[in-house]
Amino acid sequence: MKTYAILSLFFFAFLTGYGQIENRTETNCSGESRSVYDVGDSGKPLIVASKGFDCGICQNQASAVKTWADNNADVVEVWGAMTFTYNSSAASCDDVNNWNSTHGWNENIFSFPDQDEFWFDLGTPRYYVIHPETHEVEYMGSSFNTATGIALELTTLSTDDLSETVEFKVWQSQEGVVVELEESLSGELRIFNLLGQQVFNQTLRLNENRMVIPFSENEGIYILSLQTNSGEVTARRFAFRSL
Repeated sequence: MKTYAILSLFFFAFLTGYGQIENRTETNCSGESRSVYDVGDSGKPLIVASKGFDCGICQNQASAVKTWADNNADVVEVWGAMTFTYNSSAASCDDVNNWNSTHGWNENIFSFPDQDEFWFDLGTPRYYVIHPETHEVEYMGSSFNTATGIALELTTLSTDDLSETVEFKVWQSQEGVVVELEESLSGELRIFNLLGQQVFNQTLRLNENRMVIPFSENEGIYILSLQTNSGEVTARRFAFRSL
């Protein structure tokens, strides 16, 4: 039986106000260790997905998590904190390996047995989004769509060649979706829906500061991401509607 009362008090103290998380280090079944702060220091937001082997919703979402992690491995790191939801069994490497094999989780998801249930909070699935610079928990909840949307908004990577974030504006006009940059850059423009699916991409042309995108998706909220050839990524949320 899960120790719900103790864990509830623990997480209330640990994440009240979505504060800064401790520098937790986890080790996968291959003996590889990673820490929360090391991920942040690399410039990537971190999504930790607390998943239950015996959780039907977790199993149904496993494919979507894999696809999203594969599509966004260059800008966001994804961890899988594996446990049991409904019984007191401790997660083992056999359980994790079987899950990885069944659902195709690969090197783009750092999965490990959450044997002390550090990431477990009154049920699974549970998603955490951790800011790369402040190490604060920007989101904790059961919505994968919300977690991925927030993580993409935090994707700002710095490089030696381009230490400042890419500044740009995005809005909709009669022409289409307009993107205006403060300086001419080369790289890639990508647009994601809130499911984390890429729905548009276009190469940035040299000496181009303003572009009009022939965007024709359904009405809704989207994330526009700019990645320069120097490796820097900046994302903006925008609303798209039929005119």
